[in-house]
Amino acid sequence: MKKLVYLLIAASLILALVPVTASAHIEEEPFSTDLIAGQRTDVGDVNVWNDGDYLYVQFVSEVCMVETHLHVATLLEDIPQKNGNPPPGKFDYSAYHGCSRDYTYTIPLGEWGYGTPLYIAAHAALGEEQTMTIHSDGLFNTQVTGGNVPGASYPYPAVDTWEAFNDPPDTTASFWDQRLTYGGSAFSFSMGDWVWESYRVVDWTTTQNVTFEHPFTVPGYPTGGMLYIATDNTYSVSLDGVFVGEHTDWRNWQIVGGYDIYPVEGANVLEIIGSNYGDSSYTQYNNPAGLIYEAEITYLTPSETAWGAGFDFPGKNWSTYFTYTVQESVKIDLIPCPINYPHGRDGTGYVIFSKSVGPNNLDMTVHLEGAPASPTTYDVYLFLDGRWYGGGPVGQMTVDGEGNGQFDIAVSVAPGGHWLAVDLTAPGSLADIYETPGIHTSGARSVYMEF
Repeated sequence: MKKLVYLLIAASLILALVPVTASAHIEEEPFSTDLIAGQRTDVGDVNVWNDGDYLYVQFVSEVCMVETHLHVATLLEDIPQKNGNPPPGKFDYSAYHGCSRDYTYTIPLGEWGYGTPLYIAAHAALGEEQTMTIHSDGLFNTQVTGGNVPGASYPYPAVDTWEAFNDPPDTTASFWDQRLTYGGSAFSFSMGDWVWESYRVVDWTTTQNVTFEHPFTVPGYPTGGMLYIATDNTYSVSLDGVFVGEHTDWRNWQIVGGYDIYPVEGANVLEIIGSNYGDSSYTQYNNPAGLIYEAEITYLTPSETAWGAGFDFPGKNWSTYFTYTVQESVKIDLIPCPINYPHGRDGTGYVIFSKSVGPNNLDMTVHLEGAPASPTTYDVYLFLDGRWYGGGPVGQMTVDGEGNGQFDIAVSVAPGGHWLAVDLTAPGSLADIYETPGIHTSGARSVYMEF
């Protein structure tokens, strides 16, 4: 062990190894309870930790959370209840997410000091996926908002167009329908109908543009959408003013375009500008014009309810709460000793000093980067106000293959602030492996903590 300068302390310090059930709770090592849906399905976790100023409550779910609600109180009866059933809409904290799988509330601790027991009700409304379809038709969904019909008053519903080359149209597949392809393979629309501004084109000798709109409402949080579209001859399509795609090769009108679309919850407008190529050599019988499209949209609506697992509320409805005790903890780096660190491995880590419930119980949670892949045992040297206890280690800590270890002790010290430092060495050796920065300064002053 390197030479250390010790500070003399007046009070005698008695150190004993005892089991301590509580542990430090920080973001890397939070208190965690299951997020249970429908009373029995584990869909994620509710994680809780605190620092000196804030309490953090994190919802983590395997499925989309549409909404979350949270209430924290020092007494169970201070959580809103009606006949023993908690209404989440009355909780102090709530958020609408649309679709979130990870959300954290940050709550000021205020008067909740170290050791304060808290009652926490954590509720999530999970999303159920629904599907809706919009498509072109000659009824009222597709609106003509600009075009070439003399005397037209816009907007007006698009009309079923002449499907080449059947006149009048019938229920069999038309020339258009038989020639549609998508990705090189034959394609057919399951719901869309061919429409235009008029049954036959207004002027088949010139290229004419027609503007269509399709307003629609998504009654939940959209998670995806796919639009398929074709025109004779070309098109440009936008959604809510945002360009989606276009087809400009008038000769290959039969190629169906497929586009991902991203509608919003609530009102949306699909806008299409269709063009029909005209030429003086054409007649009304060999130059048809038409637009066909359909889109499938998936969205979420609140369905299943989930609660942070713990204890049942007294009411008849299923709902639960859990408890958490405010921790006092300090996190500091653990660094490899530059002289004795074995095998030239590169690594670092941290140690969390935490006061647990009990008379001056001190908990150390350790994480090491670059540690061996198999469990490794270290001697633990603790320094309190610069004093090395007993002339040797206070015990041993085993760190697992992921670099995590736990060491719990009970310390009897005079009330007030004290300096802490820790040194991990090879068992039975004074060869330092990991240490807290500042351990070799006067008084081994790595971190200061109130007792």
